[in-house]
Amino acid sequence: GSGVPQVSSDGRFVAFESWASNLVPGDTNGWADVFVHDRAAAAMTTTGTPRVGTPLALDLYSPLDPVGGYVAAASLGTIPSIPVDTRFIPLNPDLLFLISLTTPSMFQGFLGTLDGQGRAIARIVLPPKPLLAGLTFYAAFFTWRAGAPSGIGAISAPLPITIVP
Repeated sequence: GSGVPQVSSDGRFVAFESWASNLVPGDTNGWADVFVHDRAAAAMTTTGTPRVGTPLALDLYSPLDPVGGYVAAASLGTIPSIPVDTRFIPLNPDLLFLISLTTPSMFQGFLGTLDGQGRAIARIVLPPKPLLAGLTFYAAFFTWRAGAPSGIGAISAPLPITIVP
């Protein structure tokens, strides 16, 4: 379980302790970890079920970069990540990563501009291939920010997506 939550005085950061091993990939040490969540950071979520043969909407949110450009991508893993200035884009530059950047018929809205509130919707059209059921992949996005050392602003955490039949 999780516990010992603390919220910063301005409400932006939430820190908590957790024994859960499924909050970050590769957490196998069996010990509690401390997490800090930036409520103003970029985030990618979905409310749909990733089913074979149906589109899946991904909600992108980056409150610090409203009306900024973004790039979303998918990958079969999160390690090794892609280094950018002193940070990392949490996706492996594998074949799915390349396909997600070059196949707009399957990965719709993976390149675009956030609206005035820092939001956008990207879609993945999952092929009608039953063999894909059970496959887990990851999606993430980053924003462009003028003045940032690399030109990259916010980077979302990876969103694990497991396809169901």
